[in-house]
Amino acid sequence: MSEWWLVSYLGLILLLALLVIAGSLRPFKKTIGLISLLIIILVSLAYWQWGGWFEWQEFVSKERNQQQIKQVLSTIKNTDELIEKLKARLDNSPASARGWYLLGRLYASQSQWAEANKAFQKAYQFQPNDEKTIVNYAQSQLQMNDGKFNDSVKTLCLKLLKMNPEQPDALSMLAMDAYLNQDYSSAISYWQRLLALVPPKSRDAIMIQKAISKAISKAGS
Repeated sequence: MSEWWLVSYLGLILLLALLVIAGSLRPFKKTIGLISLLIIILVSLAYWQWGGWFEWQEFVSKERNQQQIKQVLSTIKNTDELIEKLKARLDNSPASARGWYLLGRLYASQSQWAEANKAFQKAYQFQPNDEKTIVNYAQSQLQMNDGKFNDSVKTLCLKLLKMNPEQPDALSMLAMDAYLNQDYSSAISYWQRLLALVPPKSRDAIMIQKAISKAISKAGS
């Protein structure tokens, strides 16, 4: 529906409302009732049409944005070029947590863990309670440290569990850290919590059960 029709609907409704007000000062009850009914019908129709129009505008806007994104991506030849374009965007909008997160993911896809960690750290500064950001920030630090935990990684994982006690990445990382430090009871506890989150008899479940069995064996030896 065009904007002109929306304005026309609104104008007609207002006109009828004025007639009702004017008519209420005169003894024309049937006329007032008819006009009131017409107003209700027009309001309902306008709501339906107007709502649909705004939904359409929102859809068109999203489609337009998607087309623009596709056009930009079609001009990019490789990941390195995409990284450079994103870095240029971040120079103009350095407070974009989403931008830094995406940059970190791009670096991670190229196994550039030092750069990925810096990008995730930036994203974390601007959005410290975003679960995905924290997970990737912790994992990039682990990659930089050759899989070895440090206080920073452990703090991030514990923060994740405080936010979400069923966060699988945090449970997995903390279980492995506990196991490597021979804290088998903690490792078993974390893996058991993780096991409850995966489908029974799935490949993940089988792997976790094997890890639990190994930790139990180590604890008893």
